[in-house]
Amino acid sequence: MVSDRVRDRLALIAGRVPDGDADSTEPLLAAWGDVRVSMEDADELLAAIEAADWMCDLLEQHGTERAWSMLKTYIRLLSVPSTMETLQMMQSTTEDS
Repeated sequence: MVSDRVRDRLALIAGRVPDGDADSTEPLLAAWGDVRVSMEDADELLAAIEAADWMCDLLEQHGTERAWSMLKTYIRLLSVPSTMETLQMMQSTTEDS
C-alpha cells in the first residue's frame, strides 16, 4: 500500500492541492530527495494508486470471480456511447447491494 504521506506529496506535485504556484507558466519538476517527479507523472501515479485501491476494494467486497466479471463489464462499457448513464446505474446498484 501507499502511505498517506506519499499520496499527499504526489497530490501536491500533481496540482490537486493548491501550493501557491497556480500562476506559474513554466513546466514544473518537483525535487523529492534524489527523485524528480513532474506534475503529469505525479498525476498518473495517483491515478494508478486510486485504480489499484478501487480494484482491491472490489475484490474484497465481491470476491475474485465476481470482481473480475464486474471489471470486464466496466471496461466494455467505456467503449460504448452513453456509458456515463450506464455506469451511474451500475454504481447505484452496487452501492445498494
